[in-house]
Amino acid sequence: MFLDTTVAVQKLQLDISDTDKEQYKADLGLTAVPAHIQPADAEYTVIAEGVFGKTYRMFTTNSGVLDTDKITDNTNSRSYVVRGREDWSMQPLPHYEFTLVEFEGQ
Repeated sequence: MFLDTTVAVQKLQLDISDTDKEQYKADLGLTAVPAHIQPADAEYTVIAEGVFGKTYRMFTTNSGVLDTDKITDNTNSRSYVVRGREDWSMQPLPHYEFTLVEFEGQ
């Protein structure tokens, strides 16, 4: 599998100052996850109920990434939110496939 970039993962956690809110905090165990991110094609975007040009697919062999996690590409600093996760645990190369959408927050 061609894993050409590394990503950092942030997970949603309760805001200490206001427990009605959540904020992203870095997962220190997932700061350099090898991955491959590519734009989703039109058909996949429709199936994933995404927006064309803002929906991506990510492939990795790391199982620690979950739905709602924020992914930041360490190469170009682009950020995404995980909207779907598929476990492809079959041989010869077990891996995970994620549906990502561009992160439009702060």
